Amino acid sequence: MVHEWWGLNDHIRHEAHRFADLGYVVLAVDLYRNRVATTRDEAAEYMQGADPDHCQQVLAFAVDYLRDHQNVTKVGTIGWCFGGGWSLKAAKAAGAKVDACVVYYGQLFTKATELEGLTAPVLAIIADQDKWITPAMGSEFKAAMTEAGKKATVLVYPADHAFANPTGDRHHEESARKAWEKTKSFFETSFGSRQE
Repeated sequence: MVHEWWGLNDHIRHEAHRFADLGYVVLAVDLYRNRVATTRDEAAEYMQGADPDHCQQVLAFAVDYLRDHQNVTKVGTIGWCFGGGWSLKAAKAAGAKVDACVVYYGQLFTKATELEGLTAPVLAIIADQDKWITPAMGSEFKAAMTEAGKKATVLVYPADHAFANPTGDRHHEESARKAWEKTKSFFETSFGSRQE
């Protein structure tokens, strides 16, 4: 599980507990080295200052750690915003070690050539009012995945970026609830059953 641009805050911990309550083993990573933003300026600074090599190493370690966990048979990645993009990058880098990937309004690949290594099915969740991760980007991602012979589902909700975060000013309760239900069923289908 990869945090938004705010960092590994209470909201992400809550999301981790929601999955744990369903019976999943959850590992929420911290890509900001123990820093949590409290203002948008801080969040932008932390996100822009995140070292890609460090992030990739942390995520690769997380996947391997879960793969070695005695109660884990399959591994999925999920992230929001900044973390959504890293969820997809982690799944691509890990290849067959990752069995499912969920991206909530995070950076998407839009060319088939960028998808080499990715084997997991992907659920991409997008907001129709998002000016960064746009519905057009979602369509380009879906087309690239199809061209590359990979499985992708792209869902667009009537909301704005970060709509699934109940602590933010863009929270859209109905869209967040529907996206949560789709996320749960996507993982259940991808994993075959819940982790014990």
